[in-house]
Amino acid sequence: MELDYKSKFTEPSSYSEAITVQVKQPVGENPFRPTNNFQRPVIYNENELPKNYSTAALLTCICCFWPLGIVSLINSQKVDTAISQGDFSTAQRASTDAKNYAIAALVCGITTIIISITSYIVYRKLK
Repeated sequence: MELDYKSKFTEPSSYSEAITVQVKQPVGENPFRPTNNFQRPVIYNENELPKNYSTAALLTCICCFWPLGIVSLINSQKVDTAISQGDFSTAQRASTDAKNYAIAALVCGITTIIISITSYIVYRKLK
């Protein structure tokens, strides 16, 4: 049995058939845009650094509503990470989130305690 290699491998009739390249590039991005990886050192005063609220996050995680306390604790750690990397805008945003989640956990914890005590008193009076 003789194989005919010429019938399987024929030359293309034009150059455009021979090479088909698809470039997948996001719309609107320039592949030749120069990148600037140099960051200028930024000097901040210790009083201007955002607080991490780790104590409030830990206390609300242990004593109040733990799901929101855990989120607050994670955001408080993001503050320290962002400050060490020099990303102060992310640190400020994480600091605000940590504070807000700690407050929400405190409110939820106090509300849960009040509802529990009220339901216990009502249950005891109905019995």
